[in-house]
Amino acid sequence: MCLALVEEMLVKGPQLSVYASEWVSPFANVMRKFVAYQGSEYLPKPEDRAKHPEIRHEDVMATTFADGSFDAYITNEVLEHVPIVEAALLEANRILAPGGLFFGTFPMAYASATTVRKAELRNGQIIHLTEPEYHGNPIDPSGGSLVFNIPAWDILDQARKVGFSDPHLRFVSSRRHGILGSEVAGILLFVARKS
Repeated sequence: MCLALVEEMLVKGPQLSVYASEWVSPFANVMRKFVAYQGSEYLPKPEDRAKHPEIRHEDVMATTFADGSFDAYITNEVLEHVPIVEAALLEANRILAPGGLFFGTFPMAYASATTVRKAELRNGQIIHLTEPEYHGNPIDPSGGSLVFNIPAWDILDQARKVGFSDPHLRFVSSRRHGILGSEVAGILLFVARKS
């Protein structure tokens, strides 16, 4: 994911506790081999949970984990699907141990100072603010997941507001490791540390 996570893995080894909001992915399969990994998927429908009893269901805005449960928290292309990004960041801060690291990737509204709102929840109903946009979902490949937000530079202020220290974005590019991106030759990695 990045050098900071690798350094933590080297120090704590297999005892490093990592939560990621994914269970059905090649990334999750690799992580399970090296650290104390807990993954989940968002399965809001009871029929989806019944169909996949082996997969833990978690809402990243309100997880069931105790305070300070993890040394690292990783979200790969998830924050754009969350109705309230700041709520997800607050929850991430809560379940991280002091000094814990949060890593996230997401599509970025590079030219915008504020998050681009595409949909929102009002009284439990989805209200589309723009043309609906869906991204891939390993649990529902034919339907995908609705995009609520495209985070922008204000994610740094949101992270500070909920208690993270030194939130920043790193540009990561590596032909050797297959980190090339689709629009630019790399990805932006959001990193923040719990105080």
